[in-house]
Amino acid sequence: MGQVKPTVVLIDQYQLSVSRLAERLRELAAGTYDLVTMPAAPLPDHAFERRASLIIVPSSLKEACLSARGSPIVLCWGEGSDLDMEGFPRTVPRFGGARRIDRMIRHHLSDQLGRSAPGTGQRHLGCHLSFSQDKGEFITRHVIGKEMESGKQVVYLPVKPLYLLTDDFRRGPGQTAGDLLCLIASGDLPQARDLGHWLYLHEGGYMTFRLPDRADDLTACDSECLKQLVHLCGSYARTCTEPTTVWLDTAGLLLDKLGSIAVLCDHIYVDIPPGDSSAALMARRELGIFLAALPQSCAILEHPAGPAAALKGP
Repeated sequence: MGQVKPTVVLIDQYQLSVSRLAERLRELAAGTYDLVTMPAAPLPDHAFERRASLIIVPSSLKEACLSARGSPIVLCWGEGSDLDMEGFPRTVPRFGGARRIDRMIRHHLSDQLGRSAPGTGQRHLGCHLSFSQDKGEFITRHVIGKEMESGKQVVYLPVKPLYLLTDDFRRGPGQTAGDLLCLIASGDLPQARDLGHWLYLHEGGYMTFRLPDRADDLTACDSECLKQLVHLCGSYARTCTEPTTVWLDTAGLLLDKLGSIAVLCDHIYVDIPPGDSSAALMARRELGIFLAALPQSCAILEHPAGPAAALKGP
């Protein structure tokens, strides 16, 4: 008889955001634990139809959940900075991103979770919002360098005008990023596990695509096609046997189009322009509007400080 998967229950008054978070967590769980959501209302004795292993609730419901069937682990939503002895927050941050919450769940259920099945590697998917080319290039160098130094495989997708590239990349014939977009537009999506046939190992040490014919093919394509391409890259990363980061270099991408793919990401780096110039004030206003539309599952990271030449990358 196979091992019974633990069940995680999310209880919150913000049903729309918790439902989105649950969708991302199910992807990250990759079948290792089950996840259900419930509204934050007075809980009757029969609230849990099946035994829960871990429950995340508003603090006002903690005592009621501690008496639930099976004596589950009970955590509370919160933004506190206190850490337990193993370095994990004592409360679950709503805006911490799905990847961080998944790690917390696995930490607390470590004695109940079996080994991951082959082909269900850890995946990070990220992008950036930068208001200058220099800042965008530095963020990309920082992320690629940091992820590779930590032993992760990196898949780099430049979703920006390709005349802004600073490294050399292969071109066709065949199996370019543009060809892949054409397949997606025609409804003939490749299987996620087959995306590796479209990638090659760049001399910089990361995986990437051959460039399309035109410089704006990736930025001017239909938003739905771009979203499907990003989702395909993320799905491919989950089929990899090693932890994989998909990095979307989104320098100069229109805000509406960037927003449509940022909602698919685990995190986004943002550049916050200082000063009181008209440009800086407008940039911060647009940044505020943009961030307000992101789901809680997307962690917001500030532009890393440091010398722009510290890391070599695209």
